Amino acid sequence: MTNLNKLYFDIEGTTGSHLTCDVLSLSFINTSHNDKELETKTYYVRPRKSRIYQVDALMVNKFNPFDADKHEHSSFSFTKVINKKFTEIGNKGCYFVTWSGHSYDYMAISHHLYCNLFTWPWIFSTGQARQLDALPIAHNLDYYEPNKIATELNNKNNKVYKLESLCRMNGFPIGPEAHSSLADTKGLKKMTEHLQEKFPNLFKECLKNTDKQQILPSIKNKDVFIFPETFFAKTRNFAGSFVTEHQHYRGYYIVADLKHDWELINKKKGQEFSDIILKAPKKIRQIKSNRNPLIRDTSVLNTLSDQYSEELKKIGLPELEKRAKFIQKNREELAEKINLAIEDDLDKKNQDQSEKEIEEQIFDIKPSRDEKDMMQKFVEEKTSMEEQKKIVKAFKQPGLKYLGENILLDEYGQEAFDKKDYTKIRKRIAKRLLSTNTEKFPTIPEQFARVDSLRVEMEEEGADKKKVDQVSTINKHLEEKSKEHEKYL
Repeated sequence: MTNLNKLYFDIEGTTGSHLTCDVLSLSFINTSHNDKELETKTYYVRPRKSRIYQVDALMVNKFNPFDADKHEHSSFSFTKVINKKFTEIGNKGCYFVTWSGHSYDYMAISHHLYCNLFTWPWIFSTGQARQLDALPIAHNLDYYEPNKIATELNNKNNKVYKLESLCRMNGFPIGPEAHSSLADTKGLKKMTEHLQEKFPNLFKECLKNTDKQQILPSIKNKDVFIFPETFFAKTRNFAGSFVTEHQHYRGYYIVADLKHDWELINKKKGQEFSDIILKAPKKIRQIKSNRNPLIRDTSVLNTLSDQYSEELKKIGLPELEKRAKFIQKNREELAEKINLAIEDDLDKKNQDQSEKEIEEQIFDIKPSRDEKDMMQKFVEEKTSMEEQKKIVKAFKQPGLKYLGENILLDEYGQEAFDKKDYTKIRKRIAKRLLSTNTEKFPTIPEQFARVDSLRVEMEEEGADKKKVDQVSTINKHLEEKSKEHEKYL
């Protein structure tokens, strides 16, 4: 599948979280399998009336909030356009290439689809589409074949893998337009091509598991396999052996970490077994089929000398294979005990969680067949406002009704409601956005406080006039938004 087209894309949003952000701009560059540019496009999107931005996000992406309010697309119209475009391209077969997409871009689009009542928010798994997050690929390439790309170090002496930094260090700086979606998309394309050129064989190996269906066969029947993980800016090797598929998360595979002696672990029973495998250092790891995992042979250990590889070499391949054989021989028993431990852990976490916001329920709302039909009708181009109003009123699930009302408000304003319903919806939004409590989503008082702290920082540091003016513009916009919502309390 290495000859697929690539579609590079980047999002600039109102917050740094895929869950709470509104897309302000999305740029993509669609290329052929030989990297010839076929189409370049940028969409500009208005924020939703039911949300507020984070000040820091606008400071980074340099959007003027007054200008953003006049962008061409609403959240709903943008989502319809991008769903059609990405689905068409994905069905033909392509890699959707991002930088840190699993943490932001992929899920931001999925959340927009969910919040705008599309029945299938997972468009990056549509047809022949593949997800290609270039950031973890860069981590892995630089780990296995170090010093082929230039990186700078942070104050903790760790390598920096931010896109802007890597592009600058490797001779093709994004420049003053960094953190605009188009400039970052161009930088992403250049960086991906640079990685292909510097690591031709290993890059191809990284593409092997972009097809999620290939992951389980590649690990299930191997005694021992090596896979990297990156956290806290450090990449490290693990030696693993497949145990079972995750009971709750499709495409997640539970793997035994062979650094530990599983004969001893398996002698433990009940809660003692659960504590041992789940508490640090964890004895099980998860390989996620949608994260393009890199699965390698044990021979790769001979080429590495980092701390984690040396630990595995000290244990020795014969011992690792012995532990893997034990896993395979006792796989059914271990799977049952591990599944019980995971089930108990999930139950505890669910008990600790406060009630989810509707926007967080992307995995939880289960529309009926009739509701799915209504959702599909709602997002069709030909569906009128009157038909959409009827659909929203007909939804049985409060969550779907809530999302539909927010869309109608953005699309049509007061015209879509009678006076009583309009006032009720605006009051609901105002209470949320003007809350002085610590909320899961950004609030206006929280952002006013951030403006105040930024002004103190700028005064102490002597910030330039452009930054001072930017903060002043954001503060003025927040004041207007605050007055607008206060009318409904």
